[in-house]
Amino acid sequence: MGSQVRPRDQARTMPVLAPPADRSQDARIGAPAWREEVQAMVRTAHILTDRCGQEAVAMWQPKDTVLDPNLAHHLGRAAYIQPWRFRVEMLKGGGTVERPPPGEGVTLWKCKMKPPAWYARLPLPLHRQARALQTAEMVHAHARGARLTAARLGRAQHQINGRVLQLLRQREVTDHRLSEVRKGLLINQQSAQV
Repeated sequence: MGSQVRPRDQARTMPVLAPPADRSQDARIGAPAWREEVQAMVRTAHILTDRCGQEAVAMWQPKDTVLDPNLAHHLGRAAYIQPWRFRVEMLKGGGTVERPPPGEGVTLWKCKMKPPAWYARLPLPLHRQARALQTAEMVHAHARGARLTAARLGRAQHQINGRVLQLLRQREVTDHRLSEVRKGLLINQQSAQV
């Protein structure tokens, strides 16, 4: 006796095929004119970003960094960087020493290179340095004001202490005179009674 498949179980095991999704141009969100306008704006922004980057690099690069277009990029770069590398010099004892090339620039000891100093053709504002200088000036002014206030308070305290000492001495002198006056009055009373 074979196994019988019920119609309900058969419906569970059979795959259900959904209609294919409509991926036509009209299924996208937004009007076609709006999409074209956004794409044109994105293209314009990319072009402007590339142009600004090229202009910024051109402003900061030295004039002699233009590579030969007929030479491969890596060969032109290697030829350009070659004068930056440390030079090996022979010592009198037979040893060698590596020294950076002469001239201005930042010596990179780990890479054993000394690239030349770069000068901008356009004076760009050094915002971070200006902000740091302004902060240092504010801190210096605050510290100077605090020192001046502390000096004034110390001078005022010294003056007040001197005045208090004068008052104490004056009080001692006055107490001494009053004691003498009391003794004189007591002697006068005693002599009047006698």
